[in-house]
Amino acid sequence: MHDERIPNTIETEQFVVIKGLVSVLSVCKSAALLALVSFFVHIPLLHAEQATVLDKPLLYQAEYDAKMYGSHVTVRQNLSQLADGNYEVLVAAKAFYGSYRQRSVFALESGMPKPMHFHVEQKMIGMSRSKKYDTTFKPGMAHFKKRKSSADIKVPDDVQDILSVQLLLRRWLSEGEKDVEFPVLSKAKLKQYRFKVVEEAVLQIPAGRFNAVKVARIGASKTYGNFWFAKDWDYMLLKVESLKGKGKIESMEFRSGVIGGQKIKAL
Repeated sequence: MHDERIPNTIETEQFVVIKGLVSVLSVCKSAALLALVSFFVHIPLLHAEQATVLDKPLLYQAEYDAKMYGSHVTVRQNLSQLADGNYEVLVAAKAFYGSYRQRSVFALESGMPKPMHFHVEQKMIGMSRSKKYDTTFKPGMAHFKKRKSSADIKVPDDVQDILSVQLLLRRWLSEGEKDVEFPVLSKAKLKQYRFKVVEEAVLQIPAGRFNAVKVARIGASKTYGNFWFAKDWDYMLLKVESLKGKGKIESMEFRSGVIGGQKIKAL
């Protein structure tokens, strides 16, 4: 493996590299966790003394250490503002034999995220598991396209994609709510994502100790994953646990980052 870096710019076609997968198999199998991780790509909330909580999210760059199916991955995530004033969230994985990336572009209207475009692309050299799909959002409707097939899906006005919805989650955490649901379009399916606060405690990770809020994404009969957010750093994502079958756990932990021009520090 060799180090690759793509500059953080506002150009719409660039993305942040996530590298470190050791095989094509681990790239393929990691897609599910990356989707879960990318759902929580962080858009930090503003401090109380600054305007209102959703007027202008602070831009950030962050690195995480992830463990998926025995492979270790360096995850780099960022939030940028485009030249037209809209926002772009990026998450990706890249290895010698393949890559995986997600990109969401959304606007803020009356302080609420309004998805405009969502893109997923997975490339595998010499394998049939490559995929690519796009979703374009319009009032009351989303157009989903995958290869030669497409579909129009009726959606509520407050629908989110799996990257933009976390802005609402951060608003929820800042307001002290304990249990909330969001309508989310995942591929071509409209789903309800429910989150519930489990506890507040000091979290110890290799990057240090942080005051954290633990949140679980729950269904009717099971927990899909647990997430820890830094209370002192505008609810920056600190840790993810994706719960798999037979007790298997995939995880990701915060390594380092900069938010609003400030380096994120432990207690």
